[in-house]
Amino acid sequence: MQQQTDINDFAVQSFAHSVEVLIEERRHWEQNAFKSANDYLYDLLTQIYRIYDETCTCDESGKARREWLKQQLAEKDIKCKGKASFMHLLTKLVFSESGVNSRRVNTYARVLNIAASTNSVLHFNDLKDFIIQHGGIEEIRTSISKSGRNKAIREEKARELALSSESILQIGLTENYGNEDGEIVTLLGVLNKDGTCEIKHVCKQENINKKSGGTAIKSVLANFYASKLAATRQ
Repeated sequence: MQQQTDINDFAVQSFAHSVEVLIEERRHWEQNAFKSANDYLYDLLTQIYRIYDETCTCDESGKARREWLKQQLAEKDIKCKGKASFMHLLTKLVFSESGVNSRRVNTYARVLNIAASTNSVLHFNDLKDFIIQHGGIEEIRTSISKSGRNKAIREEKARELALSSESILQIGLTENYGNEDGEIVTLLGVLNKDGTCEIKHVCKQENINKKSGGTAIKSVLANFYASKLAATRQ
């Protein structure tokens, strides 16, 4: 029993040090890039995800870390739901006593929880690409505001299905669109009676003019996923 207590104490001390380092990084972010540098925010969220990935365990040490988080938040008079996730508690503590309001911090935690539930974030270094691919924090926040994380998860599964499904047609684009292997795009086409389709426009997540096509791509992915789901039920 004493040995397990010592192990738990060491685990909490090490965890506490890591969290304090993150809090200091958050202070630096606030002082130097609070309103302008999303990249720094994404890096900070990535480090939160890294600590979560390394320390959120179901053993006694994991339980001790969770209790420490709850105790720290209680001492700062920060309220959390009794069943708040480890990620939520950790994010709350890192952003405690900051200039970020609680609703925004909750959004960060929810986005991190969504990332943890997808197959796209298999390593903490995947998080930044995941956020950018889905249009940023605000876009993800909008997607989870009503339907919860299911919408973002459906979108992620639709992307996976699109990459793994058989092609019905392959075309060569006549212009250089800065193509990336595996990038999801939508095409505006005009269908002719003879079955040919004239491609009039290529919609990318973000083109050279910085015009985002993310909304259009999300709509097509939703339609694609619904069609695939309906086909499996027939």
